[in-house]
Amino acid sequence: MNKEVVEYIKKSMDDGFSVPAIIAELQKSGHTEADIDAGFRHASHSKSEPTPRKATLEHNQDATKVFTVIGGVLVVVAILIVIITQWDSAGSLGHILFSGIPTFLLLGLAFYYWETNTYKVLRDGSLITGCILFPFFVGVLLSELSLFSDNTQLFFLTIFLASSALTALLEFSGRKPILSILTLISAYGLAINIFEFFDTSFTTNLWHFLTIFSIAISALGIYLLKKKHQSADTYAAAGIVLTAASIPASVFAILTGGDWGVTSATFVYTTAILGLLYLYGSVLLYKLNQHFHSHGIHSAKRLIEEVAVFMVLIPFVAEGINDGLYAILALILCFAAIILSIPIRLRALFPMGLVGVVVSIICIGTQYFANSISWPLAVLLAGFAMFGIGYAIRSVKEKGKLLFKNFRYFGLGESPHEEKLAQQQFSCVRVLLFLLAIPFILAFIFRLMYFSF
Repeated sequence: MNKEVVEYIKKSMDDGFSVPAIIAELQKSGHTEADIDAGFRHASHSKSEPTPRKATLEHNQDATKVFTVIGGVLVVVAILIVIITQWDSAGSLGHILFSGIPTFLLLGLAFYYWETNTYKVLRDGSLITGCILFPFFVGVLLSELSLFSDNTQLFFLTIFLASSALTALLEFSGRKPILSILTLISAYGLAINIFEFFDTSFTTNLWHFLTIFSIAISALGIYLLKKKHQSADTYAAAGIVLTAASIPASVFAILTGGDWGVTSATFVYTTAILGLLYLYGSVLLYKLNQHFHSHGIHSAKRLIEEVAVFMVLIPFVAEGINDGLYAILALILCFAAIILSIPIRLRALFPMGLVGVVVSIICIGTQYFANSISWPLAVLLAGFAMFGIGYAIRSVKEKGKLLFKNFRYFGLGESPHEEKLAQQQFSCVRVLLFLLAIPFILAFIFRLMYFSF
């Protein structure tokens, strides 16, 4: 074990450098892969045994976060209760006061502790909650003053404009990158309202606009990465993920002219091709990140390539339930996915491939061999053959390592070092990606599963 490597890894991780960046620097210095692996193992073991004092401090910080989150949630819930139960009886002045006082009290508390790190958690919690309540206050104020009462589009446009201005100002001028997710949400809301205001064919062209706007956010994130801005990871990751999420809908809108009436073959093959293009895009992101060493770009790449596996496999599996040809294609693709899960560390490959193989085998049996014993017998023999292949692979496992290195050259999946990092730290960027991706992924899967051909 090289102590110099271990100390460098510990210091770099404490300073917030990503694992790819650390590995790149160590390789430039001429250290071997064995030394780097041993260094990460030792650094990980050392970090898992904090001193009693450090553990106590971390416990106190966690408790502060818990109570701060509870406080913010209770403030929002209290306002919701008033809206639901007593809003009509509060009167115009009551509406403005009840929405404005909590908002500005929280923002005032955040400004009071703006420059101190002692109450950082309390300051950030107050700031986030205040910024969440601010657009609600603006909406109440506009409503009670009867401004834009006859123009709903201008009403919401003003709300999102005020919210975007506040969060962007505090984030960039006030150096509070924690507001980046709120700035993004407000910016997308503002962009959609501007688009709706000027475009009459809202439904048809919206996905094209969102794709272009997300590409612009990605470009902004890369620009911020060059400037080493604290919010760069968030903007780069969100822009890349939302671009990937909006491209399928945009493509189908082009193919169908906005009525979504495509044949099953067009839908299946177009989705699969997009999935393959996403895999190629993740390779390009890997190459790009070798320059920036951005955890945001890395997280976006990992999410996109995992989603790409579903895009390639699910359409064939779903269509194979009713069509034997698609079931055969799904069986071939899913079995290939299982094999590729050996050299490539993509978490979706093995479980998705396994489920697809099982479903496809059942579908083929019911459609072609419903009254024959030959099909289940063939599947049984194939199962025992898999046991034999597994035994043979185990005896020559060094070959698997070589395959892994060859495929890793293209940047697909995660390296063992990145897997260690995922176990060592909790990334707010991953939380952001998860929150932003959920509605788009669920909408796309829903479209995939219940598409009417």
